[in-house]
Amino acid sequence: MKLTAISTTCLKFTKINTLTNKFSIHNRNLSLYKKSCLNLNNKNLNRNFVRCNQVDSSGPKDDATPSENPTKSVYESLSTKKSLNIIAERSYFDTHLFVSNLMDSGFTQHQAEQLCVLFKEIVNFISQDIKKDCVTKTGQELSIQQVMIHIGSLKKDMIILEKSEFSTLRNENEKLALELKNFRDLLNDEIIKLKGGFTLDINLEKSRSNELLHDASNRLHKLDSRIDTEISNVKALLEAFKADTIRYIAGSLLTVLVIILGALRYFTL
Repeated sequence: MKLTAISTTCLKFTKINTLTNKFSIHNRNLSLYKKSCLNLNNKNLNRNFVRCNQVDSSGPKDDATPSENPTKSVYESLSTKKSLNIIAERSYFDTHLFVSNLMDSGFTQHQAEQLCVLFKEIVNFISQDIKKDCVTKTGQELSIQQVMIHIGSLKKDMIILEKSEFSTLRNENEKLALELKNFRDLLNDEIIKLKGGFTLDINLEKSRSNELLHDASNRLHKLDSRIDTEISNVKALLEAFKADTIRYIAGSLLTVLVIILGALRYFTL
């Protein structure tokens, strides 16, 4: 779907110009790649030509026919290899439909074919770059096998550790468990002893406090009774003082009246 959308967008001439400007860097890389491939092909051709000459010089002259040419066979082999490489190239979109759409939009057949070839090379170059970062199935299977081998070795090591080291660890853990159990028993005994001592001390303190409270209550009762007796004595003294004062006042009043009456009688006579 993405490739069909791109092909429809390339129908307009302006968009094609922008696309060619954007992928100019890729075209340069492709041209460099083509040059390197041509150089390699030329080198291989020269090597094959030298080998053919060596074979002709080393082999018998009667077997060689004048109609056969070694360079022609080399060129034919290279052309067949090139044709196989061209056939092996995958096209990720419908080239015929792409060319027909470009021709319908106003391009000539040559221009449409050149644009199709350019676009195909760009897509193949980008797909090759993407494939470099991808992982093949064989590589994935090899990595999985290596991981499984490592897991198997780890399992073996774990089994060996269980037989050798884990047994010692279990014995040590059992010893520690027994020591902890004994320590807990000792702690429980000490706690029980401490609880008994605390209860005895608390009971003794309670009895002492009860005795002290009883003594304090007796003292308070005695003090209350003494205070009551003192108050009653004070009240009796006050009553006695009142009676004496009343008698004294009454006697003094009678003496004053007697004196007044005597003085009046004396002055009236």
